[in-house]
Amino acid sequence: MLTNKQVIDYHQHGFLVVKDFFSSDEIDLLYQTATDETVVNNAFDLNDQDGKKTKLTLWFTAGDDPFGLMSRCKRMIESVQALLGDGEVCHFHSKVMQKEPRVGGAWEWHQDYGYWYKNGFLFPEAMISVMVALTDANKANGCLQVLRGTHKMQRFEHHFAGEQQGADETFVTEAAKISELIYCELKAGDVPFSTPIYYTDLKLTCQRMPDGLLFPPIICLTINPLGKKIFPVSPLFL
Repeated sequence: MLTNKQVIDYHQHGFLVVKDFFSSDEIDLLYQTATDETVVNNAFDLNDQDGKKTKLTLWFTAGDDPFGLMSRCKRMIESVQALLGDGEVCHFHSKVMQKEPRVGGAWEWHQDYGYWYKNGFLFPEAMISVMVALTDANKANGCLQVLRGTHKMQRFEHHFAGEQQGADETFVTEAAKISELIYCELKAGDVPFSTPIYYTDLKLTCQRMPDGLLFPPIICLTINPLGKKIFPVSPLFL
């Protein structure tokens, strides 16, 4: 279970990194799943604004495979419940990002809620992104970046940046002037929880990564405050 301080930090800063959330054995199993052809062969390319590619595999149902069980495990649901509050925890979608050494693209600055809003979700505070580090991530190979506290700025307009949805650059520039830039350097098994906050990752600079660098799977979960079906979430159970 998360501590009271962790819950307070999440709401104050807009994100929370929990170290060693998953064990090395669990990460090994998830990594094997991420490199399986069922995931790799279903990936599609998304170009950043410089034309560099990031591969993405996306799905909307938390099944009985290791990724589905990761989403539905007790420690995940209880942690999300502690951060989002009362209501039924539901799964929106999950995705795995695969990036190749040196040539892999970046994710542009964005808010998740910048485009989730257009899917009909009314309450950004009822949504959360959970990232699971399958490999170590640092400044050198392209770790997550966040602008601390920008979840309090509410939703910014988003436009296409390459083939991705990126936040309006004017707003990002102004937000960066008054917000601390945090590099979330992670060890495999660490888990960042984030609100609809700005974040991106760097272009890869690793030259030796035989299998390619697999950036973490991301689970997008929500609390259903309306008490009825909302597109296209599905309930999760302990």
